[in-house]
Amino acid sequence: MSEVLRTIGLGLISLPLIALVAFLASRMLGVRRSWANVLLAGLIGWSVASVAALAIADWDADTPGLFRNFCVLALLITMASAVALDLLAKPGTLTKGEDAGFVRIPHPIRHFRKTLEPIRRLHQVVKIARANGFGPHLGFRHRDVVVTDPTPVRIRKTLEECGGTFVKLGQIASTRADLIPPEYIEELSKLRADVAPSPMADMKDVVSKELGGHIDDIFLEFDWDPIAAASIAQVYRARLQTGENVVVKVQRPHIRQTVERDCSVIIRLAKFAQSRTSWGSDLGVEDLASEFVVSLREELDFRIETRNARQIALATHGEHGVRVPKIYAEHSTTRLMIIERFDGPSVADVAGLEALGVDRADFADRLLNSVLDQALRQGLFHADPHPGNVVALENGDIGLLDFGACGRLDPIEQQAMLQILVATVRHDIPMLAEGIEEVAKLPVTLDERALHHALARFVAANDTPGTGISAQAFAELVPLLRTFKVKLPGEFTLLFRALGTLEGTLRIISPGYSLTDAARRVAGDEIPTTPSPSGDIEELVTRELIAQAPTLQRLPGRIDRIAALAERGELRTRIALFSTEEDARVVTTLVNRAVLTFVAGIAVIAGTFLALSTGGPTVTDQTTIAHLTGWLSLLGGSILALRVVAAAIRDGYN
Repeated sequence: MSEVLRTIGLGLISLPLIALVAFLASRMLGVRRSWANVLLAGLIGWSVASVAALAIADWDADTPGLFRNFCVLALLITMASAVALDLLAKPGTLTKGEDAGFVRIPHPIRHFRKTLEPIRRLHQVVKIARANGFGPHLGFRHRDVVVTDPTPVRIRKTLEECGGTFVKLGQIASTRADLIPPEYIEELSKLRADVAPSPMADMKDVVSKELGGHIDDIFLEFDWDPIAAASIAQVYRARLQTGENVVVKVQRPHIRQTVERDCSVIIRLAKFAQSRTSWGSDLGVEDLASEFVVSLREELDFRIETRNARQIALATHGEHGVRVPKIYAEHSTTRLMIIERFDGPSVADVAGLEALGVDRADFADRLLNSVLDQALRQGLFHADPHPGNVVALENGDIGLLDFGACGRLDPIEQQAMLQILVATVRHDIPMLAEGIEEVAKLPVTLDERALHHALARFVAANDTPGTGISAQAFAELVPLLRTFKVKLPGEFTLLFRALGTLEGTLRIISPGYSLTDAARRVAGDEIPTTPSPSGDIEELVTRELIAQAPTLQRLPGRIDRIAALAERGELRTRIALFSTEEDARVVTTLVNRAVLTFVAGIAVIAGTFLALSTGGPTVTDQTTIAHLTGWLSLLGGSILALRVVAAAIRDGYN
């Protein structure tokens, strides 16, 4: 009994030492791995090192240097075991690049809760998806329900039933015409975040905490009946102690934890879709989900919306009679915003506009000019100008609301967008293609001739007599470019969507409003809507010179630079090797396999010499340490060689 207790005691004492050795080995490798992996490697290293150290000491526990040998062997064998366990890992599951760092120690209870909550939510989401007929898509063999609705309708219903974050995911997805087919976009556009308001007591606690004092110290009046309740925040009417009428936007309590939980579920589902489905891999849904998560986390920080409102206000600076509400930054936080209240009807309220005596055509012109000025000259634009975000003020000014969604264009993108708009109006296909190529990501194998023909058909198909090309047509341009693997910047997609929304708002304000005519005004009245077939040669040459002016302006400087370099003998050409991802993937695969083959060959040769050697410390009467190491090296080299052969066969190199 005493021997058993002694053995148990030694085991308990060894556990922290094993953990320490495993931690040190992982630190020295510098690669992040799970605690289970680290401890298993430590246990293997500790056990093998114990046997090896005793074997070297001829099984004499009193041999000097036994503890030193044991420590060195334990560390080295633990590191080798960790690498060996990596070889057994599922391909693609190991952390790479900068993420491969040292081991992190999470708080056990918080980590357990953080892990458990997404699992529960994932189970709930999967149950809802199965109830809407998506069981086979999630790996279940049999369909759970009889499907009657089309797939887009079932997707919308699933997102609505999941609620909150998933509804917002669908709303954002409905703006991605570059990725999602039109029938899905049409259905997802019907999503509405109708959310019951949070209890007044809970919201009072949030307001009081964010203000850092009593509510009555800041507000003279506060109407606790919300005028809007969304998934993230609620909006209230109030009046400051100084007398200004304001609205207060307050984040719901505990919404951050809910969003983080749902975002974790969305990332897991995206990883599943990308690894298990062809459409998920083609769309790169994991990257898209990551973009959504980043965007939603930014939306949780009201300071970003405050900054957007200030920058839009500076960009408009009252021009065109457009006003941006004042943000009371001294009282605003990450979870609370106090905003100047605009009292006036929405532009969707026809009776309200008539009561104010608004000149609708002028009102629409001023709104359009302001948004286009923001995007094409200031580089910052309101990304969601729907009728609810545009109000008519009593003095005839235009009020813009809600700056949570804003887009930004750099100077090159601004110029390219203006060029695209002008070229579309003029039916100038080379100019349109040049504007796209200026900012788009182009495949190496792009067929420019086919692209030009496709753009010409796009312009011809969307040119409506009397109104020209609508902003909604630009939503079709993005999927058209995708067929050629031409990818526009995400901000362009956002601007196309904003222009489409703006066009709908403008036509509510002034029925029959033509965006084409407005584009002509932006580009200049001298540019005709369509090419003039009867124009003389001088007019044609003049128009082409105007179109090519930017290129001609840069040409003399480039020619002078080329001549100077040639004169000095310094003219060089640069060829981009491995310029495509496919080239890089092939070369990387070949290099990796060459390295593995080289290591396998060295291991087999070294193992052969060691296995045939004589003398040295013995493990048993017939086996020496050299023999044992040699056979292990032969085994490891053989496994590596077989892995290379198997991978080559799987890839078709047979």
